[in-house]
Amino acid sequence: MKKKLFYLAALLCCVATGLAFTSCGDDEPDVTATARYSIIFDDDFFNAVDLVIIYYKDNGEVKADAITSGTTSWVKDVSGTLPNEFGVKWQFQPKDASSLTEESYNLFTAATISLTASNGSTFSQTKPIISNASVKKNDVIKTIQKASGNTFGYRVSKNGDAQRNDNLNYDK
Repeated sequence: MKKKLFYLAALLCCVATGLAFTSCGDDEPDVTATARYSIIFDDDFFNAVDLVIIYYKDNGEVKADAITSGTTSWVKDVSGTLPNEFGVKWQFQPKDASSLTEESYNLFTAATISLTASNGSTFSQTKPIISNASVKKNDVIKTIQKASGNTFGYRVSKNGDAQRNDNLNYDK
């Protein structure tokens, strides 16, 4: 009988200890953030270039969008619980030399990342992708290849502090 009471007391002690630890939860709500990616293109950018944008989507999922001609901007809103990563990577493919019929092309392109966290933290920064507004036909392929594969991103802490990181992993 003593043995059964000992085991019962030990069992009650384990249950009480388990309940004590589970009742102490994290009372702070998760901090979330919404980021807006925006990339602008000059009018005749797509006369010289094909483009795929790879980006961090909601909660760190990586997605790719092929951008068609006839557009001067690409905008995506994504969200996630912090800490998280937000960023874009661009892959340019120059048109073949026989398709380049103009003497020069306006290739200016810039990316902006703006972030607003649920705790009130905000930031926004712009990065030129190609800063040449006029590129001679003979230099288009070299200019595009130099810019292709570059990235622009941030790691954002749980409290909304953003730290620039242009080396995020887009091969997830």
